[in-house]
Amino acid sequence: MNIKKISAAGIFVLLMCFLSFSAYPGKDLRHSVHAALPDLIVNDFWVMNGTVHYILKNRGEAEVPEGHETALYIDNEQVALQTVNTVIGGAGGTWQGSFVYAWECSGESDLIRVEADIWNFIAEGNEANNGLQKQVICDDVPPQIISGPSVTGITQSSALISWTTDEPANSTVLYGLSPAPHEKQVNDAALVIDHQILLNNLETSATYYYQVKSADAQGNINLTEDHTFATLPVFLPDLTVTYVYADNGAICFEVLNQGADIKGGEVPLIHSAALLVDGATVSSPIAVPTDIHGNVHGMFRL
Repeated sequence: MNIKKISAAGIFVLLMCFLSFSAYPGKDLRHSVHAALPDLIVNDFWVMNGTVHYILKNRGEAEVPEGHETALYIDNEQVALQTVNTVIGGAGGTWQGSFVYAWECSGESDLIRVEADIWNFIAEGNEANNGLQKQVICDDVPPQIISGPSVTGITQSSALISWTTDEPANSTVLYGLSPAPHEKQVNDAALVIDHQILLNNLETSATYYYQVKSADAQGNINLTEDHTFATLPVFLPDLTVTYVYADNGAICFEVLNQGADIKGGEVPLIHSAALLVDGATVSSPIAVPTDIHGNVHGMFRL
């Protein structure tokens, strides 16, 4: 029998390999370092005038690269594909798309499913949550907006959005400081014709983009294009000494708050006035009580 001799160096290499694997019992060393991954979901989809629109959202930390495809299924049959040629940012990034497919409802309802990354092009933290499906009733006509949307009651931090639909529907305003898609939204589930949504906690002196969305009882959605409005700036008081005159050894004066006439500029209830002659202060500052509007009189006694 021919027995091959193993050199001392060979025995040392085999021993080191054994010790390396023994140090990690039951563990696959290929996964000892975990990189951040994206997590792509179909956040929502809706049908408007026969076209299926959808929003993809990345719930993972890493961005989603471009080049993956989203599929549309009607009653479990794939009918359309769309390539996403845009990078979707991590930690909440979104992308909105529409399928080039004219949907016509068959029977009483259709099962519609939108599936993201259909070919598993992207390595994700969760590969099992890429799809969203809904049973869509065959009333596919969305509520029509017959007036509005309009914005009233604008303040430094709030605004009221109003619109009217031709059938009872719920109310949603999506908004933000940049064009759609928007992350922030305010909802009212009540099915009404006259819609009003109050937006609060807005930034001062800022331009906001907003869309209104209404869905009827069958889930048909009407989503408008972006509209804009601007919140009011902070208005400051504007104090002016309107006249000064001498009276029996005293210097009298009047102070006018001209800012009060511009959307309620306010002056503190107590402020100070001083008398200067040739640039030198000749009287100690005095407290001048006033209200937030109009003028007030004061006097320096010499």
